[in-house]
Amino acid sequence: MSVRQESYTENEYILLCKVYMEISQDPGIGTSQSAQRFWQRVENGFNQAEERDPTWPESTQRSMQARIQAIEKATKKFHGCIRAAEARNRSGASNVDINSHDLKTVKEENKIMAMDLSSIVDPDSRAYFQAERRRILQKIAQQQEQPNDYATGTYPSYFDNIGGSGSGLPDY
Repeated sequence: MSVRQESYTENEYILLCKVYMEISQDPGIGTSQSAQRFWQRVENGFNQAEERDPTWPESTQRSMQARIQAIEKATKKFHGCIRAAEARNRSGASNVDINSHDLKTVKEENKIMAMDLSSIVDPDSRAYFQAERRRILQKIAQQQEQPNDYATGTYPSYFDNIGGSGSGLPDY
């Protein structure tokens, strides 16, 4: 029986992402390695990294896979918000205004999706929230049909200043 480890610290997340990106973008090996070998390399790279704090517990492949999946999910959701904001292209609105509105929209949609519709007694209200759920699901499906940004390489236009250059993150 395995014991669940504590959450990663911010520095552990940064190191994990750095190691993951270095290994996944290694032109010498590329796609000619099995998934098992890839994650073995990530595990070894993370646990043996020079920047690794010796007080951190050893991390397993399974733990790292779960963390990377959570990071990818959050990144995709964040990117969806950016795409929606850019598509809206409201005249006269600042980026702060657009991002604030998008975060409010995501929060409202999450509330609707988590709602227990069987607890709503009024049939008109229930029908309204059912329609809203359908609309939200259609919007999500449309966002997922968009090209994969990892494959098209469009992330650099959003994240071209990660690491170094005054960002407070280490250079990679």
